[in-house]
Amino acid sequence: MKATVYSAYPMDADTLESIRPVLEKKFGCELDMKVEVDRTLIGSIRVKVGDTVLDCSVKEKLAQLKTALMG
Repeated sequence: MKATVYSAYPMDADTLESIRPVLEKKFGCELDMKVEVDRTLIGSIRVKVGDTVLDCSVKEKLAQLKTALMG
């Protein structure tokens, strides 16, 4: 399956390959991965495989914290 890894900063091939086994285990299939830089993430990554999104970004963590504090 095709996967897009959105990263806050450019990611080299070695780093991408180091996270491949974790992502393939999580999604249960081999992934054809590409990287796109999205500086709005602040830090970490967001991965999109088909309709599924795994968001580990700092931006998402801050949004969750805001929701928890407001609600």
